[in-house]
Amino acid sequence: MKTFVLTFKETNLKSSKKHPFIFFLALVLMLTQSISALAQNCYTTQGCQDYSNFGRNSDIAGDLEYDNFVSGYHQSVARDASGKLMIWGELTHASGTGHLLSPTEINSTNFPGLTGSPLKAGIGSYGSNRAQLVLLTTDGLWVSGYPNVVISDDLKADAAFGQLSLGLPESVLPTDVKMLFVTSTSIAITTCGGNVWVLTRNSAPGNAVARGDGSTGTPSGWDETWAQVKTAPDTPLTGVVATRGAWGMFFAL
Repeated sequence: MKTFVLTFKETNLKSSKKHPFIFFLALVLMLTQSISALAQNCYTTQGCQDYSNFGRNSDIAGDLEYDNFVSGYHQSVARDASGKLMIWGELTHASGTGHLLSPTEINSTNFPGLTGSPLKAGIGSYGSNRAQLVLLTTDGLWVSGYPNVVISDDLKADAAFGQLSLGLPESVLPTDVKMLFVTSTSIAITTCGGNVWVLTRNSAPGNAVARGDGSTGTPSGWDETWAQVKTAPDTPLTGVVATRGAWGMFFAL
C-alpha cells in the first residue's frame, strides 16, 4: 500500500500565492493518486475472490465480484472500503428481533458467538417485519432473524444469531464459495469450481423443483439438505460463473 506525504518548501508556498490554481491542481492530483492506490489494495483475498474485478474496475465477466451490496425489505449489508461487512436496518440486531439504526460491523463484538472471518452475507425477506440474515465466515454459515423465511425452522427455530449446524455441503469449504445468493425460502451457492448447490424450503406447487437435482415431489428431508444442481441424475451442472433467482426459481450463467 502506497503512502504519499505532502511537503512544500517555503519558496513553493510563496509561489502558490502567486499561482493558486497550479498549487490547488497539484494538491488534487497527489490526493487522487493516494486514494487510487489505497482502493486497489483494500480487500483481503479469500478463496477465488478477486476484488479488483468489482464495480467500475470490473472487466472479466466470468470472475466478476457480486454481492458486495445486498438488501432485503428494510435491511442492507455493504462491504466498506476496508473490506468489512456492515449491516443495518430492521431485525438486523444480533437478537434477531431488534434493529440497527446505523451501519454496524459484523464481528464477534456486535454479534456474540461469531467465529471466523466474515466472507459473504445475504438477506431473504418476505413482506413487512420478516427477514433473515445468512452470513458465511471461514467457520461456516450463520443465521439470524425471523424464522422460516429463508432457512426451514426445522434447522433453526429461533431468531437469535447463531451458527447453522447443517453447515455447507460436505465437499464445499467456506473459501470455495464464490457466490452466496439468498432469497425468500432459498439459498444458492456457486463454487469457485463452477458447481451450484441449493438449500430450499420451497415446494410450490407441491414439488421441490427449486432443488435442481431432478427430485420430484417432496422426498424425506428435502428442506433440510443441500442439493447439487444437475443436468441429469449423474451429471452435475458445471462451468457456472453466476447463479441468481427469486422465490421458487433459479437461473445460472
